[in-house]
Amino acid sequence: MSNDLKSAFQFSEEEYLLNESGCLSPNQKMRLNSHLKISRRGGNLFLFIMGALCLASFGFSLFANVQGIEQARPFLLTFSSCVLAIFGGVYLHIYFQRRHLKRPTVTCFEGKLKTWSKDIKNRYRATLGTAYYFRFRWRIYQFETKEQFKSIKSGKTYRFHVIRNGRVPIILSAKAI
Repeated sequence: MSNDLKSAFQFSEEEYLLNESGCLSPNQKMRLNSHLKISRRGGNLFLFIMGALCLASFGFSLFANVQGIEQARPFLLTFSSCVLAIFGGVYLHIYFQRRHLKRPTVTCFEGKLKTWSKDIKNRYRATLGTAYYFRFRWRIYQFETKEQFKSIKSGKTYRFHVIRNGRVPIILSAKAI
């Protein structure tokens, strides 16, 4: 097993063997908990902002006593309902994405990978940074770090042990085959 892979993906030989059997090491559980904390913070902030927006729009559309509001009330209630539906859909998406972190299952990917990088630009064409991707079969994933990208050779066959986490899976261990 390559030392480049070990240092880039932060795992040891013992952790690789644990991942082969579908288990996590204590170190990997700590990494997973840090990902879960970040996900919770973002989810709670989203919940607070969207909840306040929903309450404000519903409260205004139901209890406003401005002249002419009766004509606009159906539109305001429809808008409030749409905001609530969008809020519910995004919240469910976040919830289902987070379930992989709450009840982690080690999944094994094995096959040829194609890797590439892409500059991230703003609307004024200024480069904000670089994103690093890999394609496994028909799906595109993103590496967490530049070191991970550099340690993988495009076109070679690899075995990854991951925990699914949307577009950026948490790669626990990797081995060139």
